[in-house]
Amino acid sequence: MRKLRLLTTSSGERESGMSLIEVVVAIGILGILSTVSLGFYMTSMESASAHQRRELAITVANESMEIIQGWNSNVISATTVSALLTGRNQALVQAQWLAAPAVSGLAQSYPTWDPTATASATQAVPLARTVTRSGTEFTSHVYIGKCFKAITSGQCTKLAAFPSTPPATAPAGTTGMLRVVVVVRWTAGCDSGCSYETSTLIDSSTDLEWNTSG
Repeated sequence: MRKLRLLTTSSGERESGMSLIEVVVAIGILGILSTVSLGFYMTSMESASAHQRRELAITVANESMEIIQGWNSNVISATTVSALLTGRNQALVQAQWLAAPAVSGLAQSYPTWDPTATASATQAVPLARTVTRSGTEFTSHVYIGKCFKAITSGQCTKLAAFPSTPPATAPAGTTGMLRVVVVVRWTAGCDSGCSYETSTLIDSSTDLEWNTSG
């Protein structure tokens, strides 16, 4: 009987030890699964926030384009440039372009400004404006440059014969246009900053045949 009792006791202890190990392993597995699930949840939340900020940036860019559309783009005889450029000082425009060499379309355009504008002049279309949407600060930069497009087809770009300064009048077979590029930048949720770009081409003459946007 004593021997049987010892065997029974040893078996119970072994079963109890195995159960404890199983509990510890189960807790460990649950902990790992919880950590993985939390990681997926946080990633999903960050992705949703990033998508929301991008949608807000698109809205801010569209607002800037609406400001542009609200102005007459025809050339003003007193300044010989489009009314869109009213108040845009040369030094400020050049500094703006130098600070954004990677913006799409700028390399194919000549920076343009109002030759009569001072540094403190009121700009018809602000070079930059900052707004806050849903707690995120966005800065909208508006670049306006001149390019030339062949009347038959082709891209609106600089002319090979005029690498740095545009000609006073469009060469035969081309039409001069304004390229407007809006770049919205924000830093919330972006380590190196985020941006959204949109652009349009505007014919500042009275002939609207060439007006196009993209």
